[in-house]
Amino acid sequence: MADAQAAENAVDQLDSWQAIHAAYRRYAHCDDGSIAEGFTDKVVHLLATRWGSLGQAQRIAARDSGFQSFMLRHIDSTALTSELDRIAHSARHQCPRSATVLCKQIAGAAEAANSDAGPRE
Repeated sequence: MADAQAAENAVDQLDSWQAIHAAYRRYAHCDDGSIAEGFTDKVVHLLATRWGSLGQAQRIAARDSGFQSFMLRHIDSTALTSELDRIAHSARHQCPRSATVLCKQIAGAAEAANSDAGPRE
């Protein structure tokens, strides 16, 4: 219970891939319900608004394969459709050469989430 509260508080502070990774490592066992939605909000918002930081996420994922799965899992239908659209566009049109496989996975996850979501916003 204390971990869940700490995870909830930590999610509110996530503003970089390093911070998200640290929270993932510490609170992965709490990744459910409102905490999972918080992780989704932060992962999707960071991808949508700071696409240029994708290289940081890629470097972390190269060292920790579970983090890449975590990141992709949190591109889901609870996110804002406008942010999912932005992510899919960036992944398709602004992908660094070193991240083509990751970008395809991100675009696929964003498009699948948007088709699952239906109209929102």
